[in-house]
Amino acid sequence: MLITEVGEFVRGADFWSCTPAVLNGEAIQIYSPEVSEHQGEIARWICGHWPIILEQCSEFIEAERASYELHAQQFNTPSVFIGEGDDWSVYFRTEHEHDAIVGVDFERDMPVALMIGD
Repeated sequence: MLITEVGEFVRGADFWSCTPAVLNGEAIQIYSPEVSEHQGEIARWICGHWPIILEQCSEFIEAERASYELHAQQFNTPSVFIGEGDDWSVYFRTEHEHDAIVGVDFERDMPVALMIGD
């Protein structure tokens, strides 16, 4: 499925995936049986605002670092996950064993929470 200004989404087992040029080799994944027009609009908006989104993620991670007891310092290979509503997330790999994956959850265009896992 082609989404203008984003790229071609390929169907996986339970998601759709695309690697837009603006994400420098990383993917946008949409978790739903079909890609809705709204999800396509979110993907387009993300691609059009990618540098600002990365800056928002960095600022949010630093602002929430202490309350989440986050130890990681390096955040690499950002990938995007889009759900079925207005929520979506940017996940980063890190250098830290216990904080190996750090995600910033968004509602519309605002970061709202961190997700930390290993």
